Amino acid sequence: MKYTEARVDFFNTFKANDYHKIEAFNRGDYFKDNEAPTNSEVLNFIADFTNVDADLLWSQSVSTIKELYMKLMQQFAEYKPSEPPKELKINGTTYTFRSEYLKMSVGWWEHIKMLTEQDANPIDKLGLLYIEKGFGYAETDKNKNIINPTDVRTKLIAEHLTLKQFIDVHQFFFTILEMYKNLSEQEKKLLRKKVSKIQLKKIVERITLN
Repeated sequence: MKYTEARVDFFNTFKANDYHKIEAFNRGDYFKDNEAPTNSEVLNFIADFTNVDADLLWSQSVSTIKELYMKLMQQFAEYKPSEPPKELKINGTTYTFRSEYLKMSVGWWEHIKMLTEQDANPIDKLGLLYIEKGFGYAETDKNKNIINPTDVRTKLIAEHLTLKQFIDVHQFFFTILEMYKNLSEQEKKLLRKKVSKIQLKKIVERITLN
């Protein structure tokens, strides 16, 4: 790959497993001073988000480095959330996105709660949000052995989802979770009774997100 052809569309070329780079960017790990980053900081940032060796970038012209840097920053500025993919097909198996959380089992909720309390890697939730079509969470055979383990599914999906798709999934889940937290107890009971779409719409319209 020529240095000037470094891929800058990292949202669509990187996978979910690269999310740690977004977390590092959000923490401010790349630049001590965002207004005046050093040459070394800029090159390391470009290297991380283009998968081009930082040592090779030192031989590029100032204009090339500046162009790459601006294009990468533009990706952050232009990000717009989309709906998560409803289905994923991986190795012949279809995984469906689970968005009706009140229909999920107690075991599913306890797993989510455990990951949240442990401040676990957000990727670990992927195996809970995408489950094999026609299956529920942690289904077992006649010998009570789990036939669709969450950790195996998580690994497969993390390798398949683009970084953009993962962020969309991550934001969707926490938006819905916050909406649920802000419902009154009466509204939660209505949801548990499988209210109609019209009733649900009225409830959601009264929710104010934190």
